[in-house]
Amino acid sequence: MHLPELRALITKVEPLKDIPTTFEIYTFVHKEVQEANTPAMAQSVCSKIITMCHPRAWGDMYVEGFGESWNDWLQFLSELSETANQCGQLLYEHHSSERNEKF
Repeated sequence: MHLPELRALITKVEPLKDIPTTFEIYTFVHKEVQEANTPAMAQSVCSKIITMCHPRAWGDMYVEGFGESWNDWLQFLSELSETANQCGQLLYEHHSSERNEKF
């Protein structure tokens, strides 16, 4: 991981790695986080994850073995979206001064 601000995303998706129907999401988040080499790329990752947490994206998936009901899955996606939002905010706070110093 290149940017520590994204660590919370990895932690949040950790429970998904052992569930066959959610492993694809776990892999997607890990890949995106690992490939984010700059703050701008990391911001893009956060935006992608927020978009995919929408009920018409990952929310439409048939998820077996996650919680007691579909609502548990939607709650998790809401939390993942919020985690991505918080990571994006941290990136902005930690790296906006670097951007301003260049100009």
